[in-house]
Amino acid sequence: MTAAYELSKKGHRVVVFEKEEYPGGLASSFEISSGITIERFIHHIFQSDKEIISLVDELGLSSKLNFYQSKDGVFYNEKVYPFASGFDLLAFSPLSILDRLRFGIVTLYLKQTKNWKKFEQIIAEDWIKQWFGEKSFDVVWGPLLKSKFGRFADQISMSWFWARVYCRTPKLGYFEGGFSKIADTLVEKIQKNQGEMKFAVSVDSIQSQGDKINLQTTKGNFLFDKVIVTVPAPIFAKITPDLAKNYRQQIENKKFLTVCNLLLVLKKSLMPFYWLNINDASFPFVVAAEQTNLVPKSWYQNKIILNFGDYLEENDQKFTFTKEEALKHYLPYLKRINPQFSQDWVESAYFFQAPFAQQVVDVKYSKTIPEIKTPIKNLYLATMAQVYPYDRGVNYAVKLGKEAAAMVDEKED
Repeated sequence: MTAAYELSKKGHRVVVFEKEEYPGGLASSFEISSGITIERFIHHIFQSDKEIISLVDELGLSSKLNFYQSKDGVFYNEKVYPFASGFDLLAFSPLSILDRLRFGIVTLYLKQTKNWKKFEQIIAEDWIKQWFGEKSFDVVWGPLLKSKFGRFADQISMSWFWARVYCRTPKLGYFEGGFSKIADTLVEKIQKNQGEMKFAVSVDSIQSQGDKINLQTTKGNFLFDKVIVTVPAPIFAKITPDLAKNYRQQIENKKFLTVCNLLLVLKKSLMPFYWLNINDASFPFVVAAEQTNLVPKSWYQNKIILNFGDYLEENDQKFTFTKEEALKHYLPYLKRINPQFSQDWVESAYFFQAPFAQQVVDVKYSKTIPEIKTPIKNLYLATMAQVYPYDRGVNYAVKLGKEAAAMVDEKED
């Protein structure tokens, strides 16, 4: 939608095809009660996310964006620890005083280091063990890498880990009314600029037809001068039979993980944190995020909103769970976080899954990133697989959308 908005501003006639009946993709929202919406997956932005902040300002939504001090914690060895500030680090007893000081110094070094390219060919696990220390890896970073990337944890590039530390800020941004405000406003702007939004339309095949691109959809065939594809790269490869072999291999050689999120509406708060990293391999989720410890509960009729996020391989049984199965599987672990928890705290539950949501960033990743301009003339690809070394997020979706739009707008010789 960012790409469509940028092009529509310049007078291009644009059409956006959206498989769902609503805009926003992974940042889309749903209604939990009359007039109250929340994202299907956990979302916030950082103060360093300049691209999305700039877009929000241009859309006239700056008054809706607020930044809040994040309340972070770590669950380790059956105990919850605050982990949001230097003082919390100094009090973090699972590490020795020496390890705590070392942790702080190395983190500061990464925050001050701009040259991420020197980390590209280094395995994150090796670097962390060498500089943070074995104990910090075992207690803090190792469990998080394992929870996020599973069997690929020991292959992750240090450049990806650098980005996770370098770009993050203590304050997190969230929109009054949720991220759907941005998506809905983009729809309005695109339509005002004579663009079209076609919802509940799937694109089944993409083929070149002379200098034009033919889209076969569930609502018929459409012919365009230029097309930007923003579906996950593996889906793009599947529905585009004419892709050159080398370009296709760049996509097919990459590994992706599925994301899932169990969202609960509770009567009582589970914990005093917004973001709780689960550093315990026995848990079925990597993070617990209590939305109402970041933003006012009054936005949600004073109910507690709690998310449990996890990353899976596509063949993981949890990817097939129903909401009821996920709830049954997850609930026993909530009592380990808070022994007072009772199932009658749960008012409602929702379970969401999305395939190909997280790329596995290994040390070879940068050498095989597919170009935005594909080998097929007038066909462009813009996906989260191309935002290296950064992690997926709305800020990089906006950045990539602008880059793709600029390429489409270029005058050909």
